[in-house]
Amino acid sequence: MLIPYIICSILTLPGYLIIFTLMWLLSIFVFFYIKIRYGERAVFLDSADTLFALKETYHNVSKLLLILNGNNKDEDIEANAKRVIQERLFKYPDKFGRLMCSVHMFLGYPFFLRENVTADNIVNTLEVDKSNFKNIQDILSAYSSKPLPLDNKLLWEVTFLKASDKWNRLNNLKNHQVAVIIRLNHALGDGLSFMNLCAEILGENDIRLDKTFKNIPKSAEWTKNPVMDILLKLFFFLIVPGFYIVEKIKLFINNFDGPIIVHKQVMTFKAEKTGEHLIKKLKKIKKDIGDTSFTEVLLTLISASLYTHFQSKGDHIPKILPFGIIFVKDLEPLTINGTPVIRNQFGYVVLSIPIATGSSSLLKRLEYLKKNSRTFSTMIDFQIRKFLLFHIIKFIPIPVLTWIFPLYGLWGSFSNLPEFPRIVIFNGHEVENCFFFTLNRDQLGTGFSVIGYDDRIHFGVTADINHIGSKEECDTIINDIFKNIELLRLEIEMKKI
Repeated sequence: MLIPYIICSILTLPGYLIIFTLMWLLSIFVFFYIKIRYGERAVFLDSADTLFALKETYHNVSKLLLILNGNNKDEDIEANAKRVIQERLFKYPDKFGRLMCSVHMFLGYPFFLRENVTADNIVNTLEVDKSNFKNIQDILSAYSSKPLPLDNKLLWEVTFLKASDKWNRLNNLKNHQVAVIIRLNHALGDGLSFMNLCAEILGENDIRLDKTFKNIPKSAEWTKNPVMDILLKLFFFLIVPGFYIVEKIKLFINNFDGPIIVHKQVMTFKAEKTGEHLIKKLKKIKKDIGDTSFTEVLLTLISASLYTHFQSKGDHIPKILPFGIIFVKDLEPLTINGTPVIRNQFGYVVLSIPIATGSSSLLKRLEYLKKNSRTFSTMIDFQIRKFLLFHIIKFIPIPVLTWIFPLYGLWGSFSNLPEFPRIVIFNGHEVENCFFFTLNRDQLGTGFSVIGYDDRIHFGVTADINHIGSKEECDTIINDIFKNIELLRLEIEMKKI
């Protein structure tokens, strides 16, 4: 696809340079105006943050569900959380000022303003027994469109679910366990940096998460040469208009917009039980297959589960589904000089995930997927999108960005966070289970998310009701994914015989 990008860029280069220069000048004016008017209160977004300032604030919210082990029935974990957040975060606005900010807009450019907030503005309790919620999944679904604090201006919220023993038992909570929902606007930072904040500041953990991560892809050494880095960035800058035009043409030809989503979500989650050893099985599967990655294996399992889903409903089974794969390369330090850094550093690449393969073999399904995931166009696609995300879009006003950079043409998304160990937060409370859920915006209606937490796989599914209509359907999909791990393992063993 590189040649079409170059041709279209050459044809449109003069207009592109003029328009970009005007937007750059406007962004400089906005920067100085905001700095003069608000002074030290003003905090400016990084380029990658800007993408998540589009639409309604809650459309760009990632959800994190933590199951905490309580010490006794009468303790007030919420009070502990407020005290920890106040003393370890809000006492240090010079280090964690972004966490005290509200989001605003001027001439189409978003910016943060530091507010005089306390932990009371962030932490709250939901009295479940006074509501009509039957389970945690229903609460997650309802909170997916609930405004954030301060009339939707603040960027995060921590909600403790206070419920009767009976309700807790029905939701598989035991031994004084407490469910906590953390909502984080993606403009503030990604889930990985926030988990690092929990581990290092909100908890009592002698670990560095970025030191525990393995197999994070790295760019080739020759690209790290300062001269080559400048040349590559210049090349990507000049090729941006061609990339945009070709991608729009591809969407028009493929005519795939997916079901029109209504921003009403169903959500579910599942963790492997102690003793199932699914993480170990996945590692052995990867080792036995050889030339593959965890992401490719997990996408194969999801693909097979979606095939079963479409088949069981009697729906037309698509040959492929376009997915946005959340991806990180050259992971930046999560902690600098002892202070966790809250930021976005994930890019994404678009892959065509095979659904109707004409074969029941999971290994053949994996081979079909690998053909799509390892093409030259995929690598270029990621590099250009990464350049756009981290260097260009901060100069584009939000109304223009909404028009030229929507997440259309994708059926779903997939995010696979690196493994990290068991942590303790909020004054001595172990995190038993940890799930996260992708954001729901534009026409991006379905999201699959995976964490390898505490040597156990934790899966979360988010779906718009026009994609997957009920919690029960999501439960079936996630159960099939877990079953497919064993089926793939057995297929590999049979192949050895």
